[in-house]
Amino acid sequence: MQPSYLHFCRIIFACTAFVLTPMVTSAEVLHLPATGIWNGYLRQLNVVECSSIAREAHSFSLEVRDNGGTSIGTISFTLEPLETEHLILNQFPLTDAYGTFILSEANGSGAQVVCHTALYRQTATGTTIEYAYSLPLQSPTTGTQVGLYNSYSPAGSDRTVYNWLSVFNPGTEPFGAQVSVFNQEGTLDETRSFSVTNLAPGARQDFALGHPDGQVVGLYVIEPEGSTAPFGALLTRYAAQDNDVYDFAFPLLAQPPSCRDRVLPLSTMDPATNWVELANPGAASVDTSVEFYDQSGTLLSSEAVRVAPHTQTHLFVNAVLGERAIGSARVRCTGDTTGKALISQSLFYGRSSATSTAIDWAYASQNLAAATATGEASLLFLNTFFGAANWAKSFSVDGAATDVEYTQFNQVGSALSAQVRSLPRGAALDVPFHEAAGQDVIGLSLGVAQDDDVALVGELLRVFPSATSAIGYIMNVPAVAVPAPDQVPQAPTPTMPTLALAEFVSGLSAPVYVTHAGDDSGRLFVVEQPGRIRLIEPDGTLQSAPYLNLTDRVVFSGERGLLSVAFHPQFATNGRLFVNYTGDGGTTQVSEFTAAAPNANSVDAASERVILSVEQPFGNHNGGQLQFGPDGMLYIGMGDGGSGGDPLGHGQNLQTLLGALLRIDVDGSLPYEVPDDNPFTAVEGAKPEIWAYGFRNPWRFSFDRLDGRLFLGDVGQSSLEEVDIVTRGANYGWNTMEGTNCYPAEQTCDTSGLALPIAVYGRSEGVSITGGYLYRGTSIRDLYGKYLFGDFGSQRVFLLSPLGNGMWQRDFLFSSGFAISSFGEDEAGELYIVDYNGRLLKVTSG
Repeated sequence: MQPSYLHFCRIIFACTAFVLTPMVTSAEVLHLPATGIWNGYLRQLNVVECSSIAREAHSFSLEVRDNGGTSIGTISFTLEPLETEHLILNQFPLTDAYGTFILSEANGSGAQVVCHTALYRQTATGTTIEYAYSLPLQSPTTGTQVGLYNSYSPAGSDRTVYNWLSVFNPGTEPFGAQVSVFNQEGTLDETRSFSVTNLAPGARQDFALGHPDGQVVGLYVIEPEGSTAPFGALLTRYAAQDNDVYDFAFPLLAQPPSCRDRVLPLSTMDPATNWVELANPGAASVDTSVEFYDQSGTLLSSEAVRVAPHTQTHLFVNAVLGERAIGSARVRCTGDTTGKALISQSLFYGRSSATSTAIDWAYASQNLAAATATGEASLLFLNTFFGAANWAKSFSVDGAATDVEYTQFNQVGSALSAQVRSLPRGAALDVPFHEAAGQDVIGLSLGVAQDDDVALVGELLRVFPSATSAIGYIMNVPAVAVPAPDQVPQAPTPTMPTLALAEFVSGLSAPVYVTHAGDDSGRLFVVEQPGRIRLIEPDGTLQSAPYLNLTDRVVFSGERGLLSVAFHPQFATNGRLFVNYTGDGGTTQVSEFTAAAPNANSVDAASERVILSVEQPFGNHNGGQLQFGPDGMLYIGMGDGGSGGDPLGHGQNLQTLLGALLRIDVDGSLPYEVPDDNPFTAVEGAKPEIWAYGFRNPWRFSFDRLDGRLFLGDVGQSSLEEVDIVTRGANYGWNTMEGTNCYPAEQTCDTSGLALPIAVYGRSEGVSITGGYLYRGTSIRDLYGKYLFGDFGSQRVFLLSPLGNGMWQRDFLFSSGFAISSFGEDEAGELYIVDYNGRLLKVTSG
């Protein structure tokens, strides 16, 4: 809602009586098992971020459930002290569904873990964040919960904002509640009020609140059937345009009424409209004091606001704080507070310019958790992926001055940096954590006030970039009050990982690829170029009989043969797998096979269904890899057709499937569908299957299992091997360029519009790159977040380490002594090297 008056308005409500309950902060050390929620609608990526502050390692189990409480999958993981783990829930079938998850300690007790769920929706092109928001994972609440709904457009248009109320049951018994909904006049709306009945343990139900009736505003009160029945509730607001583009989405937690002192962040930056909302769900007036401070701690205004029974008051912050400024508000109940309560929250609506009314981003701050200096720290979740800047905001509850010591840790718990910042009296501390952490880093920060009588509150803003405006989107993640570690480790001097190779399996015949099925079986599958797929049991036993035998149809010669296998993301239930091989006449064949049972030790070769056939003019540069992306699409690497120098010009020709990375949907109509968001579907004459092009011979690509980035090794012609990060619609230059050089090298070339590699190396170091993986396992700390790859000819192993700002450092690690035909990854993210001479080696810490 966008009232026309300048300072504040009062909207009258009526509601039923309620029982005051202890205030539960929006984030805290969890009492396990704990329940969270996920949402797979609107192409949302769901990532659970958990950090441990325990003194020893603890193992956990995260069980994902559908909205009825039925299990659909489990993730097991272990956290060492100060480690952070990101768990991508979209590995399970979440599309167009919603549900819950249960986090439990796998064995033992004493875990001290904090978590939240980050939800991301990317634009249709997959290049930027359309919106993102955080859902804290918290211990269950009991008693009455209250919240506000509002389907008015903050842009002042007649478009309604969707309001979805989610109620979930973290308990062990069915849950029921009465949800009383009140309209703008304060009248109980019987038609909108409803009951939650027999909500099963672990189940969730979502309700449309207000928006079906147009633009309305009001109050809802959730009264559980039992005063001790645990439950969770929150309301999420979505603002959509007609073309399936969303302006914003953000959650508002239902709150137990309380009259405790609150600190609310304020900001009108870049620019934004900021509202402080107060609501009184009680039967008696509540007197409040609202003080507005600028960033330096100067008191700008003090408002004595009486909030009448069952009313709301909206305070227009811009009128006090001014434009493009930050600060804080301190909200207190005054006078007799017996039996009284207040709800407060700060809402932010960002615009591309001061004259624009369109909303580009929005978020809300509520109930920030206080961390006292005596034995407590304020924990913030770091994440600089997707190009996000990380701004830490800290305030003291009573406005007292203090110094704050921040220490940042990476995902494996190693200290990155430490700094002390001064927080003046009444001020707002704004610290750019991304400057010290760098890009593509996840982890945590601990902030400790240096004065014992000061309590800190805060949040972290992840600010995502935009190509067209100052800010693409802002996601706020509340701080968590946690016990401070006894001793904080110091930031180490960066070192290269020390690696070793341990023989895992021998006796293979010309192996060229290894992968897993993603079915929690622990099995590995090795592709042998002559036409067989071999199965390796979790204990390292190589089955004597082939898992799949295609030697009767595979042409095996030189670079031709059976080249890769990819298991469907739902292989555990549908048994579908896909292979790439050379068929009659040298044609590239992409075929589907179906296992009679997903846990079977063999697949019938007669179950073949050809998906795609591509003629190859020469016998080399077949590409050959298949890989399912985190979006569920099948990606296919195609070489330029062979010979030397790309004589037919395929690399720069969108009218052929050669020299390109393809992307298709194998879950639609037969034999496949082209995804609507592929970049060249509307380009006349272009092959719509193409996702990116300009490749010579992509030999092994992989997706970062954390953020979905696609890393690809492209084999060079005569001078340079290259590593690319592949993005939608990009042209990687072949045969205009070879790596970072023009091709041929003695010529000049137009490089405008071409995507350059992130790393290259010359003939003195190797002759045929084998792409690898960005390590996301847990066994080798110093390798985490770095890209391991090698060279088939020189047998060397290399490492790429991110330096921030899109820059990478390449280092030679060691000579392996093996003909590296591929790297592989198991279900836990641990890495393997495939030796073409018949062995599979596991990468271990040296």
